[in-house]
Amino acid sequence: AIQPSLLHGNLLSDNLGCDNEGYPTLSNPSCYYGHHEADMAWLHFIGGYSEEFWDAYHALIPKQKGYDKRLKLYVIGIFLHLYIEHGPAYRGGAVKLLQKLLKDLHVYTLVPG
Repeated sequence: AIQPSLLHGNLLSDNLGCDNEGYPTLSNPSCYYGHHEADMAWLHFIGGYSEEFWDAYHALIPKQKGYDKRLKLYVIGIFLHLYIEHGPAYRGGAVKLLQKLLKDLHVYTLVPG
């Protein structure tokens, strides 16, 4: 069962940092309770995290069955959020990922590009 976690909700690189002592800081939160994978989707979306980072993360919180498919859904949600907030530049990414997810699920419905 999924245990709700307090999520940041807006983990863009501009909202991640360190204080003067090197401790991590987060800013501009859009906090809510949800599945921890939703915040991890933001980190996948912005990219730049090493394999070592993800290995260490998943050593603490192992991937659960269906992780890769849920991750795609969460990233699609990010694209759609940014599309609504910032305009059509994000539409293509959402459509591309949705097409890939439908193919992975063996659903061969046409999604307009």
